[in-house]
Amino acid sequence: MNFNDPFNRVCNQQQSEYLAFRDALKRSQVDSLPGAEALLADIKKRLWKFISIIALIVSVISLLFPAAAVATLVFGVVIALWLITNSFKGQRYVKRYINEEIIKQ
Repeated sequence: MNFNDPFNRVCNQQQSEYLAFRDALKRSQVDSLPGAEALLADIKKRLWKFISIIALIVSVISLLFPAAAVATLVFGVVIALWLITNSFKGQRYVKRYINEEIIKQ
């Protein structure tokens, strides 16, 4: 029994998310190691692109509306953290897919 997740709700949710992710990868015909590694690289590249866009938008809004700078910065940080968290989850799922589906074939 895990005290952080006594009823395995988080574990079950993560498992169902992974299964949906795995099925989406199979439908997209990502079934080789180079394809999965390209997907990992694309996730990282997309993350940095979106964080750069968020930083640019936050900077412009802060310069145009100095009174809203703090709220804009907080909103930008929250969005960036959400993107980082989801990107890391996506990377973890791709690595799991590589280990379970591609390497074990």
